[in-house]
Amino acid sequence: METPYLTKRELCEYLKVSRWVIERLMREGLPHFPLGRRVLFKREDVDSWLKKKKLVK
Repeated sequence: METPYLTKRELCEYLKVSRWVIERLMREGLPHFPLGRRVLFKREDVDSWLKKKKLVK
């Protein structure tokens, strides 16, 4: 069963991009939240944000 939350590494694999791209997207407003020293991303929020930004179909 897939978790609805992704780590930065998992998000890189999910989107097939580098960590630097994720960092840039975070500065541009990609929804995320810190959990201690980690950053988590809700898969559903990431998908809708990317669609809104027209970065994916």
